[in-house]
Amino acid sequence: MSLQRIWTPGEVAEELVIAAETLRKLPPVAAQSYVTGWPAIMHTADDLADQEPDPKFPRPSALDVTRMEQVLGWWRYVDRGEFDLIWQRAHRRPWKAVCASLGVSRTTANRDWQYAICKIAWQLNGKCVNPKIGKERFVGQVTYASG
Repeated sequence: MSLQRIWTPGEVAEELVIAAETLRKLPPVAAQSYVTGWPAIMHTADDLADQEPDPKFPRPSALDVTRMEQVLGWWRYVDRGEFDLIWQRAHRRPWKAVCASLGVSRTTANRDWQYAICKIAWQLNGKCVNPKIGKERFVGQVTYASG
């Protein structure tokens, strides 16, 4: 008998936030620069003391990146509009800004976010989403089953 993890909507939302933070900590992708024949600039100690330090984020571990990649694979469970909503909230964008970008009310955005999170949790648990039932009923069903 194998033990399968049961995903709750809260765990799914938490994993999405962690994945967004891991993605933010990765180094930026930059185009290869040109090679120059000019000598490197030699800064004096006074020049270095006057410069502001670049903020450095700790780089994520290989395990964090693997976990992030697995979470990013969950997007296949939702459609494009749900993806935009979930990703904005995973980046901790305020509801007011999310609602303005999507053109919906706060209540609608929250209901759609809960539905999308529950949809992911339900499918991670190996169940099929029934498109015939309403969003509120589905969220209640998933919350009841996982709680």
